[in-house]
Amino acid sequence: MNGGLEKYLYFNSVEVDDGGGPEPGDGDTKRKALEEQAYNNERLYFKLAEGWAADATVFKITGKKGIAADMLCNLVDSRTLESTTKSATFMTDEIVASIGSAAYVSSSDEYAYAITCDTAMTAAFNQETDDINNYYVEVKNADNTGIDATARGQSVCYPVDRFKGWLNIEAGRSITDPKKDRVIKAGKNMIAMVFEPLIGAPTDTVASSAYEHYDYVFLEVKVGSQLEVIKAVTRAINGNRKATSDGFISVFDAIRNDTLTPDIKAIAIQLSVQ
Repeated sequence: MNGGLEKYLYFNSVEVDDGGGPEPGDGDTKRKALEEQAYNNERLYFKLAEGWAADATVFKITGKKGIAADMLCNLVDSRTLESTTKSATFMTDEIVASIGSAAYVSSSDEYAYAITCDTAMTAAFNQETDDINNYYVEVKNADNTGIDATARGQSVCYPVDRFKGWLNIEAGRSITDPKKDRVIKAGKNMIAMVFEPLIGAPTDTVASSAYEHYDYVFLEVKVGSQLEVIKAVTRAINGNRKATSDGFISVFDAIRNDTLTPDIKAIAIQLSVQ
């Protein structure tokens, strides 16, 4: 921003099985329990450092934070973070046996960690012909069966210049989330903040005007407070320009019970790549 103060809008939600989350008035005990549950159901993603041969029990990734023995590993598409038919042919629910120390990998010119599995990988993975950049290794707890886990945490932080504007969802209407096969709750005093996607851009797609190619943060607000919420966010964006301001705007944090205005009750985050 030409040397000026860069501002960011932060959102943190705990999504439960109905797509909602704890409200700001919930007690600390409930929020901490949901935070712990969301953390335990979280999935970690790591870049591959090199391929592996047939019957290999070791693969190398560029990080190890959060990985522990008995976790499950799968290959997923690096853009959608979802398993595909092809990615499943290389690695399917491999169980972590041990995590090695960092070592230099000449083929990728970086340091990586060797993850040893209980059994051999499903099939050999060729770093070049299978295109290593198309895949991440997804690591998850053994008891996490998928996106239907009861709760999971989700945080996003957008540069203000990616904010496009507001949508007011009319009572009785709903918006289907095509990436999760669920319906975003609507008709409950919902307004939506629209953002250019954090990953990629609408122009990366053929139908660039399609709504699912943008990111949305759905805000459930108190009855009749839509305008007040819009004003509060606008003031925060255009407000403090002092040198001591860090430019960080926490709009809603379900875990820390922090909200820009008490008129926001809960949020749901929909990313274009989920």
